Amino acid sequence: MKNLFCFGFALMFICSGFLKAQKTVESDTGSIVLEINGVLVLNGKETTEYSYCLHHNGKKMDSAFVKKMKAFTLDLKRNDMYTMSYHKDGYPDKFIMIDTKVPKNKAAEESYEVGYEIEINPDLCKHKEEFKDHPVAIVKYFKNKDEFDFSTKYHEAIHHKEKKPKKVEVK
Repeated sequence: MKNLFCFGFALMFICSGFLKAQKTVESDTGSIVLEINGVLVLNGKETTEYSYCLHHNGKKMDSAFVKKMKAFTLDLKRNDMYTMSYHKDGYPDKFIMIDTKVPKNKAAEESYEVGYEIEINPDLCKHKEEFKDHPVAIVKYFKNKDEFDFSTKYHEAIHHKEKKPKKVEVK
């Protein structure tokens, strides 16, 4: 009887650990909604007639051709990485990385906004030579601000004394 009791207690302990681990995994799933007001700028002025493309794990997830400025909304999986590419004929493509890692205590399906301008004139945006094929910015969640924004450390590491992408208000 004592052995049966010990076996039952051990089994209950193992199962509770498994259920706790499973609950943690479930809290990491879901998605976040990110409203993006991404603007391409040519010589300091907003430009149109360009395309953007969202990639996840090397696979195209979404794309559009921009004829006029407007914010767009993306439903992204939590705790994942995405690449957003921008293309305008006659100019080098620009990429940003989007890191959707958010704290576990944040509700699934939570909504955030981020806005930015990216200069596409190669004479005005000077990357360090070894970083010319890297993303121009990384967008990620900042716990202290409770918002998505650009990583200043990354931006300063890849650019020559250039101001960081201008944050714009989402309309």
